Amino acid sequence: MIRCLAGPGNTASRIENRVGEPAANPYLYLASQILSGLDGIEQEMVAPAPVQTPYDSTAQTLPVSMIDALLALKESEFYRQQLGDGFIDYMAVLKEAEWNRYLTTVSEWEEREYFSLF
Repeated sequence: MIRCLAGPGNTASRIENRVGEPAANPYLYLASQILSGLDGIEQEMVAPAPVQTPYDSTAQTLPVSMIDALLALKESEFYRQQLGDGFIDYMAVLKEAEWNRYLTTVSEWEEREYFSLF
């Protein structure tokens, strides 16, 4: 999620925030990161050790689907406290409608996988 390309004295050193998704609302995902980061500082949390092979790691992962992420958001006491029940509930309604529209679509994979069988 965060990639650090740095070295002592290297003028090209930088930290890359790789969480952003082109279709995401940048205000909302940055707000979530700022709120989470501040909470981590206030609670004096320690960041986990860096992972060199992220796809082979046993580190805790993010939700793997939109519906899993939505369920985590709806159940999050932290974000409800920070952003308010009204906001979280409103976003949940919007994203549930989006998820339901997604479920009614036949994907290219489904067409390739199943249409030739029947």
